[in-house]
Amino acid sequence: MTTATLIDGVLCWRSEIAVDADGSPVAYHADSKSGLDRLANALHIVSEYETHVKLGQKPPHGWAGVATVGGDEFADPIVQGETPPPIVLPGGVGYLPHRPHAPGFYVSTTSFTDKRFPVGDPCRYLDSTIVRYVTYTGRLLRMGASPGDLVVVAGPKLWCTAVLGDYGPDLGEGSIATCLALGGPADPRHGGPAGTFAFAVFTGSSGPWPRGEDEIASQIAVRFAPWGGLERLRKVG
Repeated sequence: MTTATLIDGVLCWRSEIAVDADGSPVAYHADSKSGLDRLANALHIVSEYETHVKLGQKPPHGWAGVATVGGDEFADPIVQGETPPPIVLPGGVGYLPHRPHAPGFYVSTTSFTDKRFPVGDPCRYLDSTIVRYVTYTGRLLRMGASPGDLVVVAGPKLWCTAVLGDYGPDLGEGSIATCLALGGPADPRHGGPAGTFAFAVFTGSSGPWPRGEDEIASQIAVRFAPWGGLERLRKVG
């Protein structure tokens, strides 16, 4: 298991990067073939999933990456209907340049959310194909990180900014958008960019979602350069 180290107030680690499809409106489908990722990866425990499906049985393990009726992890998953939910925000009707919706697909979740939207609305979650995020663990939270904290991920040539956007069993997963920014590939079924990458999490930098690219860039700039920037991050081993 990958472990982070606190270096002058910044949580750092080095690892390979896997691809996390969570939050995309087309991440998961009941047939497990149409989605970006295997449906088994939306469950807490995946080892016996395929066996139960072949036997025509309902998998006994709770959902981890899909919104469910009533929020119970063992309840039925929420399926996106033919008509997307109305965009009504507190104070009036909101404008969204991108309206995620994919009829027939499950509503895929991320643990960091846009709380203006209800649980069954795909707009609540960070779309993996658009938002650059990386996963975090319970141990990382105990070390001082918070969902939504700002992140820098650096490879030998390319680097990008991101946020802590989804809970995972281990460090070293990134959204499709993150993996593409690092040079790809970015296929949740077949893997991400080759090699290892250095991660830096700036604790205390979280804020309500959504956050604009300019705000993220400026908030990272005032923290990253004084800490040592790319030169220091790429030495993390």
